[in-house]
Amino acid sequence: MTTPATTALRGALITLAKADATLATLMGGAVKIWEHVPENAVHPYLELRASGTRAWDTTGDRGKEHEVSVNCWSHEEGSKQCEAILGRLEEIWRDQRPTIADHRVVNLELQFADIIREEGGQTYHGFQRWRAVTEEV
Repeated sequence: MTTPATTALRGALITLAKADATLATLMGGAVKIWEHVPENAVHPYLELRASGTRAWDTTGDRGKEHEVSVNCWSHEEGSKQCEAILGRLEEIWRDQRPTIADHRVVNLELQFADIIREEGGQTYHGFQRWRAVTEEV
């Protein structure tokens, strides 16, 4: 059975992030990135979500266009920690093409990023939206 491209892509992105020592240092010693954040998660941490998938077929190839969102949550004063974490994540994903079974990642690009201060002022919330295109091999 073939792993769906969306599932494989999410797994590969998480694997790349967790393997990066610089990102681990920025996050206090370990990369905390989940698709489902545990209740007792310690800041800072990342949450990865697949926001949507569309068919991206051509005459000769079958593929998918994926929208992936990443949220960064920090209790550090100011937005610097979220900026550093998301900046490093962008470097990792931009410079290291994820490898996924049964598919090839044709394109992975950052579409949008922002950081806001949550209501109450104790938490900073960084956000990135990525677009990926995969094709079956």
